[in-house]
Amino acid sequence: MINLLLLRDFGYISLFLAFALSGILIYSIVFPKVQLFEKLILGTALSFVLMIYIGFIVSYVASFEKIPVIISNVALIVVLVILFIFFDVRNSYNNLIKRGLFSLIKKVVENKWVFLIVFLSVIFRIGPMLFSELPLGDDTTFHVLVAKLIIDSKEIPITLEPYEPISINYPLGAHIILASFSIVSEKAVYIVFKFLILLFGVLSVCAVYVLGKQVFKKKIIALYAMFSYSMLPFLGGLGYYEWGGLPNEISMFFLLVIVVVFLRETNELKKAVLCGILTSGVILVHHLSAFVLFVVFITFGVITSFAQRSISPDLRSFGKFLGIAILISFFYLFTTLTRFSEFSQTTVFNFWEDFNFMVRWTFSIGVFFTFFSLIGVGKVIINISEKHTREEKFTLTWIASLLLAFAMTDRVFRFVKFFQTGSLYTVAFVPSRFMTDMIYPLSVFSGMGLFLTVGKLRSFVKQNMKSLTIHRLLLLLFFVAIISEPMFFLQNGISHARSSEINFDAIYWIDINTPQNALIVNEGREGIWIPYLTGREVTKTFLPNSENIFDKYIVAKKELHNLLIYDSENDNIPQIVENWDRPLFIYSPKGIHSEYFEEVYRGQQAIVYRIITEV
Repeated sequence: MINLLLLRDFGYISLFLAFALSGILIYSIVFPKVQLFEKLILGTALSFVLMIYIGFIVSYVASFEKIPVIISNVALIVVLVILFIFFDVRNSYNNLIKRGLFSLIKKVVENKWVFLIVFLSVIFRIGPMLFSELPLGDDTTFHVLVAKLIIDSKEIPITLEPYEPISINYPLGAHIILASFSIVSEKAVYIVFKFLILLFGVLSVCAVYVLGKQVFKKKIIALYAMFSYSMLPFLGGLGYYEWGGLPNEISMFFLLVIVVVFLRETNELKKAVLCGILTSGVILVHHLSAFVLFVVFITFGVITSFAQRSISPDLRSFGKFLGIAILISFFYLFTTLTRFSEFSQTTVFNFWEDFNFMVRWTFSIGVFFTFFSLIGVGKVIINISEKHTREEKFTLTWIASLLLAFAMTDRVFRFVKFFQTGSLYTVAFVPSRFMTDMIYPLSVFSGMGLFLTVGKLRSFVKQNMKSLTIHRLLLLLFFVAIISEPMFFLQNGISHARSSEINFDAIYWIDINTPQNALIVNEGREGIWIPYLTGREVTKTFLPNSENIFDKYIVAKKELHNLLIYDSENDNIPQIVENWDRPLFIYSPKGIHSEYFEEVYRGQQAIVYRIITEV
């Protein structure tokens, strides 16, 4: 069996490589004739789903701290069994020795543009990470906190205690991955979070290439689609690090793989089982992405059934793999339903987000990306002389269904709520979510649009410019102009990272000098990191549970926060503080004046106060 110490020498990268190999080999058996690149990318998705299931199983039958050993051993056993049963190991070894290096060099040369785009996508995504110790994004604090809770408790938690006495209303698949990598590498969870945001961003870039190649049957268009997704869109692309949307990024990577397998003409049983396993992974990682998956596939199935005037094979196929997914993830769905009453009264039906007008959406996605996407979509729709392929129809349906969902939440539902309550609230399925997830199919059409634009530009240059040097220079300038927009985003991200540095000295003082049961009234963005860094409860968090507007404890915390931060001279403060019957402190970057606040620490950029009841 693999010794855990061997994995620690290489950290989370070794765990990824060791376990990914098992998924890649399984995928190679199911689809032996597909290209190696597709096996690597799509097999990796399968391996991550298996990792999540092992995490759940281990947490129920043993201690979660044993998961790295079990994962590595399972990976080793799977790899060895597959190698000896399905492959001629001796001949494979001889071929590797004789032709391995030459074959590898040949593959790299043939796919030089793929590797170049992957390299650029890494550079664009890693830039902001280098300028801040802690990752950006409000959602990040929740994800790293839950992963830390898994590590500390050595099991899958059902509540957020000691950070909040309330049930977790979020699937924990992504947090199992975070915790597993953290345990193996002995790295802090927030460091692993940065690595996984980068990893799944690059994997999604590669999956878009595979999907683009499948939709348009041309490698050059797939390369342009890959280039488009890797560097052009902000929302749903480069922007994941800005808001900490790791679960959404992971689940959408799974969804890309599901679409590729679903559109492939192959054995129905193989397709149903593989798509079912991956769909269960989406369910276990992000419930809102699971809803998006359902909307897209059910829309496509209904449309094809309506066109054929009977239940279409696509709808049957979706029903099969959805049934398998529900069966596989039944243990999670069942436990969630049994605990539904504990967290059903949240703001799932009462959530605020600004109106997402299309102009604002264009600039949040990227002007160039929007422009090329519209060209690609228009080309496919207008070109009625050719019969649209099943792949094109599905990708267009993907876009249309999410656009409809966006309109329903951003316009229809808001106005219904307005007439009912007088407020323009929306739901937890916020409109921007559908815009974010729409980026993936749009990337495929953006590749088509970029391909057509470059073709027109090259044709124009060849007709008017005889010099080959000028021809190449103009094309280079065109791509530099395109990249200028994501470069601006990269610079923005770096500036945001630099301005978001956490004042560790004041938080360190809280960790050392306050009792474990202290409640911290936190002001400012850096205050939301106090639970992760100190283990103390705070009044203002970005935990999904804190959206609960019916829970008396959550409401009381919000009232306490607003009172002490915005009404610090209120004479009722002593009485309210005594009702809490626990030590109360305030963390404030700016400083607050009140006769009820006693300054106990002054750091470089923040002040800590103890709240007193007697003046």
